[in-house]
Parts: sequence; C-alpha cells; structure tokens
Amino acid sequence: MTLSDWYQDTVTRVKQNGFVGIRESAYQLYLGALRQMDGMYEYGTPIFDREWDVLVILDACRADMMRDVADEYGLDGEAIYSNASYSKSWMDRNFAPQYDDQKRRTAYVTGNPFSSETVQDDEFAALREAWRYSWDAEIGTIHPRPITDHAVEVWRTVAPDRMIVHYMQPHGPFVSKPDLAAGFDDADTFANREERGIWERIRHGDVDKAIVQTAYLDNLRYVLDEVTETLLRSIDADHVVLTADHANALGEWGIWGHPPNIPIPAIRRVPWYVTSAADAGDYDPDPQMGEAETNDEAVVERLRNLGYV
Repeated sequence: MTLSDWYQDTVTRVKQNGFVGIRESAYQLYLGALRQMDGMYEYGTPIFDREWDVLVILDACRADMMRDVADEYGLDGEAIYSNASYSKSWMDRNFAPQYDDQKRRTAYVTGNPFSSETVQDDEFAALREAWRYSWDAEIGTIHPRPITDHAVEVWRTVAPDRMIVHYMQPHGPFVSKPDLAAGFDDADTFANREERGIWERIRHGDVDKAIVQTAYLDNLRYVLDEVTETLLRSIDADHVVLTADHANALGEWGIWGHPPNIPIPAIRRVPWYVTSAADAGDYDPDPQMGEAETNDEAVVERLRNLGYV
C-alpha cells in the first residue's frame, strides 16, 4: 500500500467511522512501518536447512503456549525463530527454488489453502491438499483427522525421504468456541470493513482476551491429541519435529494476530519439539479424495474463514 492509498483509505474511514476510523488508519500506518523492517532482520532458518524426517506444522502456534501444554503430552523442546509471520510468506520462503532438490524428495500434506497460490504438484514427491476435500464449512476450517489420514497414507505408500504435515490448529477458528469466528459480518458497527477478524475484535475491546487465549489453548490441545494419539502411532520415523509456520501476537508491540511480514519476536518465535514415531499397525487411514473444490471463489472463501481475507 502506498502513502496515497493509505491517505484515501483514511479519508473513507473517517467519513464512515469518525475517531474509530482515525485509530484504524493509525494502526495500519504503524503496521506499514514495521513491514519496512522485515528485510532488515534475517533471523529464522529455512526448514530444509534443519534436521528432521517428518515436520509437523501447527499453524500459528506460539512457543510459550506449546511450553504450557507440553508436559501433558510428554513433549520437550525449545523455541526457535521462523523466517515468516504469515503462512503464504512461510511457504514462499521455505519452498523457494533453491530447495527444489529437497522438495522433490519430500511429501507435503497440508490443510492450509495458501498452498493453492504457492506450490505445484510436480514440486514434491507427493502433494496432498487435504483442505480441498475435507473442509468443514460450518466451522470454517479443516479438522486434524483428514490431514492425518492423508499423511499416514502418503508415508506408507509413497515412502518419501521426508514429509511435512501442515495442520491448521491452533489457528482459529476455535473448535471449542465456534462463536468466536475468524471473521464475521459487522458492517453496521464498522462500516469500512466487510469482515472483522477475532484479533481485530480484541484490539477494539469487543472480546475479552482471556476467552480467546483459552480457546487458543483448546485448539492447540485438539491438534496435539490427534498428533500424539494417531499420527505418531501410525508412521515410523526417528526424527519427528513439531513446530509452526509462525506464531501469533497477543498484544505485544500493540499487535494482535499475525499480519504479513511483521518481524516482531512474538510472531516469529515458534516451538521446535523433537520426538519420534512408531507405527503400531492398528490405524487404517481413510483419506478423502472426492471431487475437489478448486475454483478461485472456493479458495477465497476458505481463506476468509481463516481470517486471511
């Protein structure tokens, strides 16, 4: 966004919302200033420069929240820095052309619709975009089980050298609190935006932070239950890492959520928890591979469900 664009948006916001519009424009200007700093900080090691056999991505997982629940699952690890603050940027940076050779030996199973904009079938040993087949339109996300089913089937049948399994939780929407939707129509009270995400609602004082933090932890436990009870008992892998594409700011630096290309530590600090997996042989995956919704409208709608659009 240019300064001219920002000025025009500000005029519109002020006409429609008065002081609230001024406050929103000031926030957007602040985000723009932070984005200018993104290229100045080169922290965050690309995933293919790290050691792992299976990389489990817990979308938007904060390192401190992982630490809070890790003992419940017998997990141990550390915090590292991601090289992105947004899923699309994470894919662009980690799946860059210099990693083509590694990608061809790696399977990618994902629940994140940004894969439609960033990856191609022939880049990986196998690509399974589970979000195309198993989206829960009522809640506005994909549950962990379909992703697990595709991952187990791919690992057993394709036998790639490595595999990335990209779950959508703990990213909102929150399964335990479906009323806290990632985005919702609110044109009457905030006319300059068709959608207001949950993080905007907190920032404007419409939702209590503690309620959202609890729902966020519930989402994390929901996906960890699936990973530890099913995925790790259905594949054989010596070096499994649980990490995240980015984290999520909870008010640090005045930021909520994970806006694109913001280099603050609260959004870049992610877990790096190393474990292993052993196939007990008692789980029979059922990956759904029906007719996929691949049109642009369906992709945009799913990104909107997640609060990205």
